[in-house]
Amino acid sequence: SLPSQRNLAMAKTLASAVLLLLALFGAHQVFCGPVIIRRCTGDHRDPTISLRAQEGDSEDAVPAWRAGLAGRKGALGILGGILLVTAYLFTKGPEARYAKLCVRSKQMEKDFFNDPKKAEWARSKGYKALQDPDCKEWPEFWEAVKPF
Repeated sequence: SLPSQRNLAMAKTLASAVLLLLALFGAHQVFCGPVIIRRCTGDHRDPTISLRAQEGDSEDAVPAWRAGLAGRKGALGILGGILLVTAYLFTKGPEARYAKLCVRSKQMEKDFFNDPKKAEWARSKGYKALQDPDCKEWPEFWEAVKPF
């Protein structure tokens, strides 16, 4: 039982590392384009877009605002990043998978309810809290989901 638990822990660590590397490589692809064509320095515009625009082919030319992250490749990269993060979280334990990140700090919520005017407004609307009481602030959340 102990060796199989150790093997399972090693497999989860390896899967986490692979997913982290894929996420980093994917982020580079989104922001800099394919590694073979150009490096992440200098002019980041897609050469085919600027070439078509220079030739005067206005029907097929993609507007500059749709290049990069606003274009199809950028959307696919962002969706791929979300997919990688989701897949990574499935390698973590239930505490990390079901962790909720606080939108506001817990101190802000305490200050809000300590103000009589704001507290009365919240009670009139039926609010008992501004956010889930089980949520974690960023440092505590990061400790639960960090890859290393």
